[in-house]
Amino acid sequence: MGKYDSEELVKYLAEQFVHFLETPKEKRRAQKIERRKARGKWSLNWFGLLPVTLSVWTGRLRRRKRFD
Repeated sequence: MGKYDSEELVKYLAEQFVHFLETPKEKRRAQKIERRKARGKWSLNWFGLLPVTLSVWTGRLRRRKRFD
């Protein structure tokens, strides 16, 4: 927020609020549902690449055990 002064911030917030009030409730609900569908899996959001990393790591351990 360093490059915005308080007047511009208030103006932006007022525009967003007016836009929200002018959109019909059904359209807002539809947009909310679309945003939910666009999100990725919850496990990826919460854990990132940890499950993938663990599976690669365990696969390497299994291969080492086979060759020993």
